[in-house]
Amino acid sequence: MSASIHLNYGTIGNVVTFGFGENQDASLENFIITNGHASGRWPENQGGGIVMYNGSSPTLRNLNIINNFANSHGGGISVQDDCAPLISFCTIKNNTANNEGGGAFFFNNSHATLSNINILNNIASRGGSARYSHFWRVFKWVFD
Repeated sequence: MSASIHLNYGTIGNVVTFGFGENQDASLENFIITNGHASGRWPENQGGGIVMYNGSSPTLRNLNIINNFANSHGGGISVQDDCAPLISFCTIKNNTANNEGGGAFFFNNSHATLSNINILNNIASRGGSARYSHFWRVFKWVFD
């Protein structure tokens, strides 16, 4: 797995980064992702909790993505540029973005399979919970 995981995070930066084309075999499970502060230039200003780009499509399972901030898009998680993650049993809560998608932001031909997801109490100037923009594909929502 090529991911940067910083525990006890509270300074400037993304908590987790997937940007090297990781596939669904790259798995991140059973973590609390918190206190990320995404700022600077792209892609560092996206996805305070998790930023994903460059065709990366990991499996995210049983995560709590809480209290993160992005100066641009996706306070909790930002998924951009041909990414297709599998996201299940996750809570995305109390995140903030200055632009779009306080909880989650999906952009530029990215899509996700979401199963058993709670997206709660997120804030952004547009799309507080989740925002889907510019060539996004239809999500596959899985209900068990």
